Amino acid sequence: MLEDWLRRPGQEVWGRGNAWDQFWAGEHLLMAGDVEAARQRFAAVDPSVREVAPYVALYQAMIQAGAGDFRGASWRLGQLAAIDPEFVRGYSTLGRAFERMGKLDEAAFLYRQLGAYGGQWAADGHYELGKLYFNQGDFDRAAEHYAQLVAHKPKANIHRSYLADARLAQGRDREAFSLYRELWRADDLRLQFFNRNYLPNFIRASHAVGDGARARELLEVLERVDPDNQQSTAVRALVSSMP
Repeated sequence: MLEDWLRRPGQEVWGRGNAWDQFWAGEHLLMAGDVEAARQRFAAVDPSVREVAPYVALYQAMIQAGAGDFRGASWRLGQLAAIDPEFVRGYSTLGRAFERMGKLDEAAFLYRQLGAYGGQWAADGHYELGKLYFNQGDFDRAAEHYAQLVAHKPKANIHRSYLADARLAQGRDREAFSLYRELWRADDLRLQFFNRNYLPNFIRASHAVGDGARARELLEVLERVDPDNQQSTAVRALVSSMP
């Protein structure tokens, strides 16, 4: 049993192996919902064991953020990133954890911190914020962040498809149609496997601007390359209503 393992002899003896024991014990306790016991375990990890210290700090930041101490969590993550740039991804890791818990403001706070690191990290922040706001139905803010994402990575067609989806959701049909048409001209059907909204939404945009021929062509392609797409019935009805 976990409780017996935690109490086994030698658990309080400092040492390299013990540091990992404390860490794994803390992780188990945290996942089980015993935050205070997890906090104590993480605090007991020998900080001189450099291999485990960053992972402990990541969980400590999660506990701080969960308690509402976002500044403290952000500071701790910043300290981590200064030691090892790879730990900048901790902001995304914690942000996604908070999304799963339904704490969306906390997730957005963490994603915004990525902007300070520029480059790929800033792009990751815009991607996470765009997705977060899109799923909340805040399409204006989603489009703003997806536009920033495209500015960071203009050659990534998948990101342009997310921006097109947001424009369509905003009701900016012609802009969305133009974006989808550019992607179509790139002849990159792989997009449909990374963003299964791509072809259905291109059909919707074609319907919105009255391009029936395009909509019918796209429907044929959708049914060929993605026959199990759950949006097929809805877009087929749209196409059948067009002259």
